Amino acid sequence: MLIRVLKEILKQDGDVNSKIKKLIQFKKFYRNLNEGIKNRSIFHYCKNQNIELEELISRLNREDIDLINKLFKYDVKEFLKKNNLSKSLNFQKRKFSNQIGINTIFVETPLIGLWTTGKSTFYVPTKINHDHKIMIEMQSIPPLNCEVEFDGKMVHNENFSKLTTKKINLFISSLDVVDSVSEISINTDKLWLPNVILGINQSVKIGIKINSILVIF
Repeated sequence: MLIRVLKEILKQDGDVNSKIKKLIQFKKFYRNLNEGIKNRSIFHYCKNQNIELEELISRLNREDIDLINKLFKYDVKEFLKKNNLSKSLNFQKRKFSNQIGINTIFVETPLIGLWTTGKSTFYVPTKINHDHKIMIEMQSIPPLNCEVEFDGKMVHNENFSKLTTKKINLFISSLDVVDSVSEISINTDKLWLPNVILGINQSVKIGIKINSILVIF
């Protein structure tokens, strides 16, 4: 991916001087990335990436929890069934907001795109009694481990090295498709701090970049 990034910089509009400045800036970012990985300062570790939500739930009674589950699980899917959901989600631009659940953030330059900020959820159209193929393109900056769930069932585990883009192909059996709207969850073993690379004071903790999701049935 390093060579690919350098080629993209050279292909951008602008004169030689502007391209040289961008290459120098990227060199700085890349050096900071390597140093952050080496001394572990780039990573944000926590036992549970959704710890705030877990702490809130621990203070609720059973009736409250049942109500929350109804509102955020059943009602979301029932609402989405009334919408024309896309089987092809491209997150390079701000689109498909109704199919994006919790724990995501759209980042502008220089890390433009949709990033996870915990266990992130996405809603896709599915067809009962049919096998499905789901293709997800993801991109990492530091090395991470990523898990993918389909309606709460873990279906894939993938290791990413630094500056890596991968296209993951998932086969979902018809036995696991029980509704016309299904939830895909993506979670990383740790989050990281972009400010370590960019040299700024603070930033939102992020995980992995989701470029696209494609569902075929």
